Amino acid sequence: MFSRYAIVISTVAVLAGCATSVPKGPDTITITGRVAEAAAVAGIAKHAISEDATLATSGVFGMMFASLMGRPSYVVYDVVDAKGQRHVARSQTNFPVGSCVDIVVPKARLAQAMWDIGEVGMEVSEACQ
Repeated sequence: MFSRYAIVISTVAVLAGCATSVPKGPDTITITGRVAEAAAVAGIAKHAISEDATLATSGVFGMMFASLMGRPSYVVYDVVDAKGQRHVARSQTNFPVGSCVDIVVPKARLAQAMWDIGEVGMEVSEACQ
């Protein structure tokens, strides 16, 4: 029974580490803009066969593990900067449409048109005009 708990705790720790945002620093660029659109995407659990089979064979911990191993829910944001350029980023943080946000982008990923969860950081900003 201990090994089952150890696996679940280890998985939670690893996934929590993947969800951290990118901190501002010398290797990042900050793009400031307003959220023009936001589309929520529901998470999907990763069951071995089906939800019923996972519950029957692994119980509550199996269901929790399937949820953790699946795709998390997130929001796709369309952010328009002061120059009118659109930037698309996915985040698990909720920002209302019209709010001012900073997208913290590593310089190595600046050429991308769209950023996935964990590739960039997003935070509320007061710099919009």
